[in-house]
Parts: sequence; structure tokens; C-alpha cells
Amino acid sequence: MRTLRMLLLAFALCDTLDAQVLGVGYQKVQSDQIDMRDMSGAGLRIRFGRPIDVRYDYYSASGQRFDTPCGGFIPPDCGPEVMDYSSYLHSFSIAGRIDALPGRPFHVYLLPEAGMVLGKITKRGVASGKGASSTGGALGVGGAVELSAASFKNTPLGGWIALRYRRFFAPGPEALDAYEPHRDLNWIRSAELGLVFSF
Repeated sequence: MRTLRMLLLAFALCDTLDAQVLGVGYQKVQSDQIDMRDMSGAGLRIRFGRPIDVRYDYYSASGQRFDTPCGGFIPPDCGPEVMDYSSYLHSFSIAGRIDALPGRPFHVYLLPEAGMVLGKITKRGVASGKGASSTGGALGVGGAVELSAASFKNTPLGGWIALRYRRFFAPGPEALDAYEPHRDLNWIRSAELGLVFSF
């Protein structure tokens, strides 16, 4: 139901903003943050007649690793153990669109972008039940190379595959005695594929 509501909202927004293409995709994501090394998730894009894309992406990851369940200052009674961890990221970005091979039935787009991520990381000890969580975000810039077909056999449906890379910069001062794992997120790279619907 949430996915259906998101798609209905996206279609309404596309009509209101005179968008030309709506895209829905799936992504495999890697980063340098220890609790976000391997993520996956869905992406939604709105492509306008002007060379601009607006994008929303959702990534998540979960698993186990050996670590201390406490964050920030580590007290003596909070030794390492097997941890359950989970994380998610919401990503919002605006990208320019450069057609590297104009005049062809398919497109190779270069997509420089800027945006931000917001998310939450939670870890909890399997044996002790102790844990820590942090909500945070960062600003970012990046780009993608995308192979895109606007239409399959004269239908309004098309598709894309892309490689994407982004760098992030956490704003504000760092609190040395706090658990702020989002400050360890420096880059994200992803492989994406998806379907597009042309209006």
C-alpha cells in the first residue's frame, strides 16, 4: 500500500509539474561506512522536458558484526560482542542531464548531481541487549553514467541502467563523546536498473 500511494503521488506530482518521464528502479549500493557497506533499495525519479531530474532513493541494510554495543565514550563494562545492526538512508537529489550521444534511439546520459542523505543507524548487542542509535545526514555531490531507452517497441515504457557515485560532507561541528556514525559516510557508489513511463 505504501508503494502504491507513493506511485499515485508521483503520478499526480508529474502531472502538476509537467514532467515527461517517471522512473522506478532498484539499486545495489556500497559505501565506506561500516554499517552501510552493502545496501539495496528502490529509487524514484521524475524527469522533466528541461534537462533536469529530481530523484528520491531509499537504501537499507542489516546484519551482524563484532563490535562494542556502546557509542561515543566506551565505558569499561561495555566490551565487544556480536551485534545486530540495521541502517537506512533517504536520499534526495537534483541532477542535470547531458546527452552524450544525441540523435540515437537510445541515450547515454551524464548526470552531475547535488543533494543530501538522511538516515538512521542502530546497533544492539545480541547477548547484553545494550545498544546505540544515531539519526543524521550529510550533503553530497556526485554523478552518474546512464544508458537509457525512452521506449520499448513504441510503448510508453522504457528502461535504464546506470552507475552512480557520490561524495558526502557532514555539516556542523563533531561531538567527540557522541555516537555519530554518519560522519564516517564519505562516499556511496551504486549500480541501478529501472523502468520508465513516458507521459
